[in-house]
Amino acid sequence: MTEEFAITSEQRRAFERDGYVVTPAAFAAAELDAVRDAIADAWAVRQGERTRSEEARWDRLRPELPRLHRVSDAAATFCRSPVFAAIAGAFIGPDADLMWNQAHVKAVDEEGLTTFPWHQDGAYAEMEKPNTLSCWIALTRCDARNGAMIMAPGSHRSLLPHRWDDQLKYMTCDEPADVRQLEMDLGQIVVFGARTAHASPPNRGERPRFGYSLSFSLPENRLLPSRAPFGDQVPLLRGGRHIDDVMRDYALGIDAAQASGDAILESMRRRLPRQSEAIDAAFAAYREAVQAGDDAASGRRLSALFAISEDDISINGDLIRARTDPDAIVREYAHLGAEVTHEQRRQLLLRALELEPDHAAARSALARLEQR
Repeated sequence: MTEEFAITSEQRRAFERDGYVVTPAAFAAAELDAVRDAIADAWAVRQGERTRSEEARWDRLRPELPRLHRVSDAAATFCRSPVFAAIAGAFIGPDADLMWNQAHVKAVDEEGLTTFPWHQDGAYAEMEKPNTLSCWIALTRCDARNGAMIMAPGSHRSLLPHRWDDQLKYMTCDEPADVRQLEMDLGQIVVFGARTAHASPPNRGERPRFGYSLSFSLPENRLLPSRAPFGDQVPLLRGGRHIDDVMRDYALGIDAAQASGDAILESMRRRLPRQSEAIDAAFAAYREAVQAGDDAASGRRLSALFAISEDDISINGDLIRARTDPDAIVREYAHLGAEVTHEQRRQLLLRALELEPDHAAARSALARLEQR
């Protein structure tokens, strides 16, 4: 099924007009089982990690499980699917990276806390290369009863004012005038831009709702105004070719792939300066598997190469470097619970200052913290 997937001219027009498009089912049920199992495992781990804090309620009801490509080979392989290469190629161009991936689970919920309020992803951060998009894949049947997405066609034309919703712990904007409740079967994808307003109601169904969100951008995207590198920057397309093909040819020493392969590894070394030896070792292991003709091992080792990262700290269920809005960081800092350590608080404020070095509120909060 995945080999036949393509974006049509009609879907392109719908995306340009509405800011989103829903594709037919792009994956068979069997292709999604391993990904859904990986998400369920990550959810169980998350709930086991924190059982006495306010955040544990969110871990149980509405966990956001980022960067599964680092912990699950099934997720890493899925993130490099030819389906996403076709989507990124159609809407971004011949060169594209996986910027972010995150699973969204909604538990059955009578309190309404699994609601995602209206928001635009682009409100969280201004990107140097704003041509980004997200693919939200239904891993269970999704409808209004169990919390399917609601989209606002045409909202992608402007960025709306956002504010912090302290009850739902999320940035939110006013509900647009024109909204459409989606219904999605297993394996369907809603593709939407960073400025397309969307929301989802609580899960009033009978079992958890599973979705997986993958965001793509031009390579080496950076935040503004700091120009700090953003996201995981996992290559997906180079010169219109799927990254698995590019890296295989590079490992085999084929001349046409040398420039792209060298650039990918050099970009990783610049972005992860403390991991140069790990990058070289992981590529050597990958090359050995490719040259041996072991497709299964080479796939796993390529996933391991692209999963290399710098150490990060998780607070409130998300990694510090995933945060991109210094104002939102300061608001979050003001509501941290007692279980958050002094060092975690410090790192959170340092992240705000990395994004905006002259942020007065972050500087003031850091000065007070360091006096304790």
